[in-house]
Amino acid sequence: MKTQIPSDQTVKSAQTLSTSGGSQENPFSRYDDARRELVIIDPCTPTKWINYIGTLDFGGFVDQTGGLNLCKKDPANNRVTGYRIDVPANAPRGHTLYARTTARDGTRAVFSPFYTPTSAPYERFECRMGLGYNRWLVRMHGFEFEMLVFVPAGASQTIIDVKVRNVSAPPGTLLDLAPLVEFSHPDALKNLTNADWVPQTMKGKAVGDVIIQYPHMAEGRRANFLTGNRPFDSFTTDRNHFLGRFGYGTFAAPGGLLDESLDNYEAPRADNGNSIAAILYRLGNLETGKEARLILQLGQASGAADMAETIARFRDPEQVDEAFRALNGNWRAYLDRFRDVKTPDAALDRVINVLGPRQNHATFFWSRYLSLNQLGYGGDRGIGVRDSNQDLMGVLPYMPEKAREMIERLLSVQRYDGSSMHQFNPLTMKASTGEGHPGSEQDFYSDDHLWNVLAVLEYVKETGDFGFLERSIPYYEEGAGEPKSGPVLEHLHRALAFTAGNLGRHGLPNLGWADWNDAFNLEGAESVFSACLYGKALLEMQDLMGLQGDRQSAGGYAEDYARIKRNVNRNAWDGDWYIS
Repeated sequence: MKTQIPSDQTVKSAQTLSTSGGSQENPFSRYDDARRELVIIDPCTPTKWINYIGTLDFGGFVDQTGGLNLCKKDPANNRVTGYRIDVPANAPRGHTLYARTTARDGTRAVFSPFYTPTSAPYERFECRMGLGYNRWLVRMHGFEFEMLVFVPAGASQTIIDVKVRNVSAPPGTLLDLAPLVEFSHPDALKNLTNADWVPQTMKGKAVGDVIIQYPHMAEGRRANFLTGNRPFDSFTTDRNHFLGRFGYGTFAAPGGLLDESLDNYEAPRADNGNSIAAILYRLGNLETGKEARLILQLGQASGAADMAETIARFRDPEQVDEAFRALNGNWRAYLDRFRDVKTPDAALDRVINVLGPRQNHATFFWSRYLSLNQLGYGGDRGIGVRDSNQDLMGVLPYMPEKAREMIERLLSVQRYDGSSMHQFNPLTMKASTGEGHPGSEQDFYSDDHLWNVLAVLEYVKETGDFGFLERSIPYYEEGAGEPKSGPVLEHLHRALAFTAGNLGRHGLPNLGWADWNDAFNLEGAESVFSACLYGKALLEMQDLMGLQGDRQSAGGYAEDYARIKRNVNRNAWDGDWYIS
């Protein structure tokens, strides 16, 4: 059997072809305003470009070469795929798709329409990043691929919808498709750091035509799965078996795909973190102009019954098409909450009408928790209090109910003294002080709790829901038994009282560990930034108290504002600039 393996020359050819259609200023992409899509025309971007799909309930991000970083509810405690940023850009990251052709003379070619990890030459490459989905249009090896990746609303799986059409492949060419998924242990940090216990817990096996993966302690309660809407030829669940030669094979030409079939290996334990699912589907001989469709599902289910029900729905192509139409409809409804802005600058219109609201939506759900910079590892990182308060104010016109739910979570990690924990893990709701030092004068950030005040009052102004101020929310007191609770308005009063009671020698808020500038960590310092934030919160609360007829509180906040204004101007103004 003869096999074609990409050479350095074919890689160079692919890179040359990929620049066609770009502009001199940006050879990598353009924007399609009609479809609201960023169109990447060269897969070899200077850095990976990612798009968020789904929500924190189930989702993550997908990059321009098909890599998937997925979790359910919490990237730290329930990671699904093993996306690694510290591997070369041409390596698979969590997911890829292989295609394999077999000519009449027996010659085989293995390539990926996602470009990585085979770097095979292509005639056309477009990765269209839309609102909650990625769509690829790729032509290579005589076939045209259209691939769609998205998470249906409310679902716990990613759909990878692959359509392939023969445009110029020689008669008699056989085509196979093979998705590859790299799984992670649910505890994403342990998956990286514990090479003894973690691999021993991971299992992979076939249940009918579904490949499932789970740690043994979750057996019967939770499992990740990969399946398609066609019968498969073969599979494997161990990376070394897929690569061949005890793992010394390459992702560019994996030994498992050089053989006729995969080895159907069910890993009782995934040694050295090799937990994967690779499935071989035979599409056979597609005549010129003919099209085939393979619908893959990658997700997580709580049990066998849940898995069967959720998988059955999306094996139906009509259900997949309907789910994608519904996703587009949801985004139209989201954006239509704010009337289209028309200015003389089309790029500005795009930011205001689409890109800004889209970015706010992404950061609202992920809050710097899962990205190429914040990797979602460990219990000391999670949803940021400051970050999320800012994000939810950005989505208030679009989804106020979701914003209110987030406010309640943020208030629930505020301490009884009025300060706030810095971040929390959404699955466990365990909060931490971030980089701050518990038990010291630096066990709080001077701005977190003040953002709570602004977010709550923006919500009330946007919705008119003054009743929300009376809702009881618990305070965060870890290990102190039953936590104290209080109305939302009490939380706001306590936040302002905390700052008022923690002023330094210049009458400015004590820095704590840091303010908005996380890198400024000087013991005993005061924060001009938090003084300004405090002043804004005082003005907002003064207005609210006046509206509610509480003249005493309104007067007190007016006095506090006059005092902080005087202290800032006296101590932070040098005659030309405000110092920090």
